[in-house]
Amino acid sequence: MNYTNPQELWSKIAELLPEGGIVAISGYGGAGKSTLGIELGRGKAGIQLIHVDDYLDWPKVCARNEDGEGVDFESIVKAHIEPFKAGKKPVKYLIIEGIKLFREDRQEYFDYRVWVDTPISKANGNGQARDVTNQKLWEEIWVPNDEDFEKKHDPKQYVDALYKWG
Repeated sequence: MNYTNPQELWSKIAELLPEGGIVAISGYGGAGKSTLGIELGRGKAGIQLIHVDDYLDWPKVCARNEDGEGVDFESIVKAHIEPFKAGKKPVKYLIIEGIKLFREDRQEYFDYRVWVDTPISKANGNGQARDVTNQKLWEEIWVPNDEDFEKKHDPKQYVDALYKWG
């Protein structure tokens, strides 16, 4: 399914997961993942938003790799996913947004997956406009890493929905 309105997307998620669940939002750096996560949770009780950027290993993020090795996904699992699944988080929905979430070995953790379908050139421009101090990293590391990750892992194959900003 394709969506351009966050509330329509949320209505579909709530319909498919009426008891709650873990929603993952991924896409290229600068695609609008954080913004979508914020919009999905706006004005709703029982939602916790987790930003993958809070779990980055910066030396690894700033090096070339095709697997998203800079994302400390194990810490996200231990700090958020396992407690949520054990009923130890007082929320109905956990939204995890960030880069490089959609790899084969991570899919068991998510109940619904959204790819923010911003073209890489536009996402790169958004990222560089937001992060003017890291222009060289965007051009030489982060965009090539996104391209290599996509070639190796084909993250869109795992998604339940594509979201396009209007």
